[in-house]
Amino acid sequence: MSEADLHEFRDLVAVAKAELKAMGAMLDEEVVADAFFGFHAQQVAEKLLKAWIAMLGLKYPVTHNLARLEAVLNDAGADTSAFSDLCELTPYAVEARYSVVGWDQSRFDRMETIRQLKRLADHVERLGASPHDTAPDAAP
Repeated sequence: MSEADLHEFRDLVAVAKAELKAMGAMLDEEVVADAFFGFHAQQVAEKLLKAWIAMLGLKYPVTHNLARLEAVLNDAGADTSAFSDLCELTPYAVEARYSVVGWDQSRFDRMETIRQLKRLADHVERLGASPHDTAPDAAP
């Protein structure tokens, strides 16, 4: 990993972890609409996937599409299967910024989403500590 890739990796992970921490204050669905919670969850997943790509020394595409980022990783030989469910957050990247109409219908499990994002964050951080391992950790 080049110095620039390492810097990009560290910045993306740090911002993602800070945003993930803030999501803990968004658990009350009576106060925070799913659209807003989903937006932040998508942003965390996006940053972490991009950090993973940077850690591999690759350039990530300018996209909010989590499946596209996952495909870049898979094409590079990484196994992202443990985190594939997070791709369902993609619609929250753009649509949720402009309209909340109909988004409260989804009602996803916020605690489970946070747990999945924490697993991804932990995995990506471990990869940064040992860049030769790209397989996801077993589920807890």
